[in-house]
Amino acid sequence: MHARRRIVLALVSALEPIVARISKLTIEIRPALDQHPHGPTFRSLFIHPDSWLRREHARRDR
Repeated sequence: MHARRRIVLALVSALEPIVARISKLTIEIRPALDQHPHGPTFRSLFIHPDSWLRREHARRDR
């Protein structure tokens, strides 16, 4: 049981910086999409309602 706990904690520790970097990149990508001439085309690829790159979410966060 202790080994399993250590493995889970190690995985969480490994994932935390990855998730933090993804968040930072998402913040950088949103305005870049707005400025890019093909931004509307790229943004249309994020069709899932929960996608943070959808225009509706970008407006809501501001």
